Amino acid sequence: MINCVNDGFIITNFNEEKFEQFKDKYSGKVKYLTFSVKQYDFCLVKNDLEYLLINSDGDYKCRNREFGKNGVYELLTGKSLKDETVSVNEKALLEAERIEKESVKLCKDLFLKTTN
Repeated sequence: MINCVNDGFIITNFNEEKFEQFKDKYSGKVKYLTFSVKQYDFCLVKNDLEYLLINSDGDYKCRNREFGKNGVYELLTGKSLKDETVSVNEKALLEAERIEKESVKLCKDLFLKTTN
């Protein structure tokens, strides 16, 4: 079981007391920070910034530059999804989402050999 705290902090020895300490310490320091925990069954780590957290084909978190939705969208359009001044190309976004989902499934099937 892998615990992901606040959309990216992967905690392997998680407990409620530690989470409350984290919440107390950072809630006053980082404005608008929300506090949440989600558990995942599998984790594939490429480096400190790129990883996959997977429960099933449709329930995952993808942080990967090559096949993550944001990276694929930028390859397709030359524009970043993070740039709020640019209108989103819906067709390219759908294609980027499809590629991300297929890539995560491929990694899960190849590296984890699960039936989920």
